[in-house]
Amino acid sequence: MKEYAPQYSKKEKIIRVAIAGVFCFLAGVLFKLKGEPLLQAVAEAPECYEMFGMSGLELLVHILFFWMPLSVFLLTAVFLLPLGMRGLIEGQFPPKGVKVFRPTVIQRGMLGAFKSGVHLLLPVLCFGLAVWGSFQIEPMVAMYRSEQNTVLCIN
Repeated sequence: MKEYAPQYSKKEKIIRVAIAGVFCFLAGVLFKLKGEPLLQAVAEAPECYEMFGMSGLELLVHILFFWMPLSVFLLTAVFLLPLGMRGLIEGQFPPKGVKVFRPTVIQRGMLGAFKSGVHLLLPVLCFGLAVWGSFQIEPMVAMYRSEQNTVLCIN
C-alpha cells in the first residue's frame, strides 16, 4: 500500500495561493510602472546613465551576471534547501510533516534521496552561477568600453 504525504485543506490552499498571487501581482505592477521604463532607458543608452556610482552598462552587467543569479539562489535557498536537507536526513521525500497541494506518494530509498538531492542542487547551481558571473563582470565591461564610441546624451 502506498503512503501519501498530508495535504493542505481547501481553505489552506486558497489562502496560500491568494497570498502568493497578491505578492506576485504587486511585484509585477511595481516592475511595470517603475522598473521596466528605467531598464529600457538604460538598455537603449547605457553610457548616458550613472547609478550607484557605476555606469549604466556596468549596472546592467552586474544585474545580469551577479544579482539575478544571486536573487534566484536566495529564493531557492529559502524554499528548497530545508526540504532537501530534511529529505536526505529522514530518507524520504517529501519529509515527514510537510504538507503538499495534491496527492503525493512518499518516496523512500534511492528515489527519495534523488529528489532531495535535486532540491539541494538547484540553489548550489545558482550560487555557483553568481560566483562565476562575479568574475565575468570586469572583462565584459572592459570589452565593451574598448569598442565604445562617444555618444551624445540628451537629458
